[in-house]
Amino acid sequence: MKSIWDWKGYPKWNWGFLYDDRKDDMVLAPVYDCGSCLYPQADDSIMEKVLSDRAERDLRIFDIPFSAINLGGKKIRYFDFISSLEYEGCNVALKRILPRINMRKIKTIIDETPFLSDLQRQFYLTMLKERKKRILDFSLKKLERG
Repeated sequence: MKSIWDWKGYPKWNWGFLYDDRKDDMVLAPVYDCGSCLYPQADDSIMEKVLSDRAERDLRIFDIPFSAINLGGKKIRYFDFISSLEYEGCNVALKRILPRINMRKIKTIIDETPFLSDLQRQFYLTMLKERKKRILDFSLKKLERG
């Protein structure tokens, strides 16, 4: 199978197994470090700035972070890749997964995560809602318009 991904330099330890207990079947799968999408380097001052300034939020929605995945020798931007609608597998996944994202449940998980400050809770929920709306929802609407 030919892949669109350039895995050169991708950490070899970021692999795991998906287990289907209905079929008692296991497959190798990449494990993506979602930590970068939640901006682990953001301290309180950065979080406050991002929450209060639309341009700062837009920067973090559309431009950073980059994916660890390379395409054509460059790290991809999530918005550019997903909204391009160039990759049928991505489009199929978008249609399949987006309706299953439950922001109420995500909010509950954030609210119930111990040791987070109120600022961190607000920041994470805001960024996740905004990225869903402005990347995933936008891309699905674009795909459905044809």
